[in-house]
Amino acid sequence: MSIFKRKRQPEPKQPDLVQSDDNHDGNHPKVPPINYTERTAAANTVTSEKKQAPAPQPTKASIDWTRTETQLHALDAQRDQLAESLRDELLSARSVAKYDLRQLTRPNRHEQAPIVDQQQVQTLEHSIEVLNEKLTHWYGTDKMANEIHFDAARPYLLLNNGLIHQPTAVQRRSLQRLKQLFSDHKIVPTNVTIDYDDLLVPTWLAYQQDDLVLPKTKLLNLFHDLQNRDQTAGQKANELTFAPGFKVVAEDKDKKVYDTQGALNMVIDYRENGNLFTVRHYLNKALLSRDLFDAAGVIAATQYYAADDEQQVIRENFYRNDGTLAISKSYLKGEPYIQIFGPTNVLMAIFDSDLDLIEWWFENHVLQPNSVIIVSIDSVLYDTLIAAQDQGLEVIPLVSELDPQSPRLQDLVQHKHGIESILVAEPSIKQYLEQRTKIDLDVSVISPLKAESANADESATSAAD
Repeated sequence: MSIFKRKRQPEPKQPDLVQSDDNHDGNHPKVPPINYTERTAAANTVTSEKKQAPAPQPTKASIDWTRTETQLHALDAQRDQLAESLRDELLSARSVAKYDLRQLTRPNRHEQAPIVDQQQVQTLEHSIEVLNEKLTHWYGTDKMANEIHFDAARPYLLLNNGLIHQPTAVQRRSLQRLKQLFSDHKIVPTNVTIDYDDLLVPTWLAYQQDDLVLPKTKLLNLFHDLQNRDQTAGQKANELTFAPGFKVVAEDKDKKVYDTQGALNMVIDYRENGNLFTVRHYLNKALLSRDLFDAAGVIAATQYYAADDEQQVIRENFYRNDGTLAISKSYLKGEPYIQIFGPTNVLMAIFDSDLDLIEWWFENHVLQPNSVIIVSIDSVLYDTLIAAQDQGLEVIPLVSELDPQSPRLQDLVQHKHGIESILVAEPSIKQYLEQRTKIDLDVSVISPLKAESANADESATSAAD
């Protein structure tokens, strides 16, 4: 049934008709009169012999109405298709108009106040009003979510804590769905991660080889960037040398090194490719420190442990590819928590928390003019980025699961932070937002993979057949 209500057409007033012999009233198809005398005579000619009654023959009064009914069903389908197309076009037009309006009125991070063209603002506001009137006229309401308008001319940043080293089948499909979304909108995003990851380079290479990200997609990682690890490629792996008289004992997965007195000096672990993985240093049988090497076998960090507790890290140093100190983190009272050093070992900055460091790095090394950041509502940076909207930063929250108890999801429903564009993983989340919000949101669902959708359609067709 079409969503459009068809108005019953008034029957045309007919002129007074003179009753004719065939009793035709002008409102029905004219048919020849039936000769009841011939039908009665035919009925009386049945013989006593048992014969099978012949198949009834169609009379001149039979009417083929099936073609008209088929045409009417086709018209219903056409109306529904047009109604769906019109709705999508109206919502898309409103999404673009709202996007242009936000661009005009959004604060600029590099200016004291936005430069606003009031005539353009009024024109866009009028366009939105007209579109809302059309939606209400045809569909009874204008409270429907638009799709997010993605602007290929702007830089998009996809923020995650880190890369998944060995994604499951479900996680791979999620990554491929995101890739499909960006591809459909002709966007090449920059993946941004903030966790330390000694397998960052090979993991990212696997993402590219397994077609989990778009070609030319860039990757930025906080530690990788501050340590200049992108210059590690091709560098010779570190090798260990031992003092004269030291004894090396090879075991199943590691090597143990003993000094001239027979005391344990270090334990060496190797990766499957033969490169150094970790080197644990011992003093008086207590764990003193642990060196961490990246996948290329180049020293990346050192952790120092408390003398009375080998489970407690008291300091972490992170090195550049040339061995110079880049970041130092101290967990001892009275010492600066995080220190950033330049290439010449000059202290550049001090931070009291990891979040302060992340914000500084994001502001000075990641953000570009007119950036759009896609960030999960579960991210540690979410609240910071939401607050930065006052400085002109545009944030698109990503909601992966429907959790009505989530305070951040409820903030989106109540429009607490002025967010108007939301990316969701499932249609149920979009429906939840549509039903509970009081504003016109832009909500896009990360669609299933096209191949999977096609297979699902084929299965549904086969089942129907």
